[in-house]
Amino acid sequence: MWGRPTADATGHEVLELPAADDGLELPDDPLGSGDALRQVVARPDGFAAALGAGR
Repeated sequence: MWGRPTADATGHEVLELPAADDGLELPDDPLGSGDALRQVVARPDGFAAALGAGR
């Protein structure tokens, strides 16, 4: 079960979308759902860039 304190204790970056459902959609908010998806898709790029910076 999800618990923010447990996630924070890992020391890893966490993206939480509290208003989103399990499909990462915001009920009755298609523009907000698009923004949420944009955030999710951008995270791997940031992760990859951080890995490359450590070279």
